[in-house]
Amino acid sequence: MLIRRNVEACARVDWDLVAGDFIAENFMGLDAGDRSDPDTWTLTFNALTAYRDSWLNSARTLTDNTGNLREALLDATVLQQVAVTGDSAVAYKVVDGWVASGDGSQHHLSGRSLHLCRKVHSRWRIQGLVVNLSDSKPDMTPVSEGIQYLVQQWQA
Repeated sequence: MLIRRNVEACARVDWDLVAGDFIAENFMGLDAGDRSDPDTWTLTFNALTAYRDSWLNSARTLTDNTGNLREALLDATVLQQVAVTGDSAVAYKVVDGWVASGDGSQHHLSGRSLHLCRKVHSRWRIQGLVVNLSDSKPDMTPVSEGIQYLVQQWQA
């Protein structure tokens, strides 16, 4: 869900391949703007449609300007850490690699994101995310504890 299918969808610029991986109801996404201070992050995606439009624009830009994007993204993408609490999880995904551009120059593939996931009917799906995180690796321990708190609040 977070790597192979997403990479395939990006290379094809085909949102339909990943649309089922998201929970549209109450979806939201923050943009960290490459800053580590959460006080500076912005609520950029107040609905899944806003994220979809941004995702499609990014996918079009990448595929228009690069060579073998699928292989480069697969090589560059890794789930560095996953914290699971019951039917909730946070996954820290890092993209860091290079792909040849159409003119032969190298294009840096770079991105860090947190994916807030829920297990729904035995399938993990994305309920929200934080994109454009800074290069510093987050400590997932408080995130896991925060998930426990949020789960308790959501179930109340």
